Amino acid sequence: MKKITSIVVLALIGCNSAFSFKSDIFSYDTNLGNPGYLHVAIQGNGWRAEDIKEEHSPFHQGLFNNLEVMKGFADGQVRKPEDTAKRITTAWIPRFAKGQPHGGLSLFDDQNQLIGCIVGGGGERAGASEIAATLSQEAQGKKLASDLTEKTVTIWAPEVRRIGLGIDLTEQEASIKKAFCCFMEKPLEWLDATASPSNVASWYPMVQNGFQPAVWKRAERIIDLTTGPFEGAGDSDLAVQYQEMEKYILEKSFTGEDPIPAGQRLCLVDHRGKEWTLSKHERWNRLKFHFEYQVTLK
Repeated sequence: MKKITSIVVLALIGCNSAFSFKSDIFSYDTNLGNPGYLHVAIQGNGWRAEDIKEEHSPFHQGLFNNLEVMKGFADGQVRKPEDTAKRITTAWIPRFAKGQPHGGLSLFDDQNQLIGCIVGGGGERAGASEIAATLSQEAQGKKLASDLTEKTVTIWAPEVRRIGLGIDLTEQEASIKKAFCCFMEKPLEWLDATASPSNVASWYPMVQNGFQPAVWKRAERIIDLTTGPFEGAGDSDLAVQYQEMEKYILEKSFTGEDPIPAGQRLCLVDHRGKEWTLSKHERWNRLKFHFEYQVTLK
C-alpha cells in the first residue's frame, strides 16, 4: 500500500508568514482556528482509518450498543447510544478541532463501508495513550486485528511522538508541537492496553506486535499456575484454556476471606510459565491483562 502523504500550508493566527507542515498521516484544516482542525488518514491492508466525524455517529452508536461486539471491548459492557453520541460530539471531535491527535478513528473496509473504531485516548500516566479497537460482527474473523495493531505501533504512534517532540518542526510550528503534547502535557511515549484473558483474539495481536506485560503499577504479589489444575494443558485451544483459567482465578483469588482487591495489578505466571500483569475490574466480575508498549521513532 502506498503511504498517504499530506503537505498542508497553514497560516497561524497572529502571524503574517505561513509554514508548511509535512506528515504521512496528519493534515490540518485551518478554517477552525490555530493550529486548526486535525485530520487523520491511515491506510491498512483492506481497511483505512480517519478521524471520526459527526455523520459517522449512527454507526458507532449501534456498534457500541451491540452486546456481541462489546464482549471483547474494554469492560465488556454496552454503551447507550446517547452516551456514544455525546462522547463523539463533546470529546473526540473537539479534540481534533484543537489539533490534538487523541480520540476516536472510524474504520472503513475497502468498499468504503464503516466496520469499526480505534480509540487512542488519554492514559492514566503522563505520556501514555490507552488504545483499544472494536470491529463490527461482519468484520470480525478477517484477520484485521493484527494489521490494525501493527499500523498503530509502527505508523500512528511514532508520528504522534515525533511531532510532540518537535522533531523536523520549525519554530513557527510550536503550536502543533503543543497540540501533540496532549498526554498530560507530554509527548506520547507509551501505549497502554487491556484485554480479558479469555479474549485471545484481542491480546494475541498485541503480543505479536511487541506489547509487553505492563510493569507500571504492578504489585509484587504473584499468582502462580505452573502447578495445579492447568499443569500440562499445552498450547492447544488457547481460548478455552484462558477462559477456564479466568474463571478459576476469579473464584480462588478474588473471593473468599482474603480476596485480592479489585483494581490491584499483580503478576500472573500462567500454566505455560508465561508472565502477565493482571487485575480484576473494579466494577465488573471479569479480569483483564494489562499491556504496555514503549513508542520509538521510525
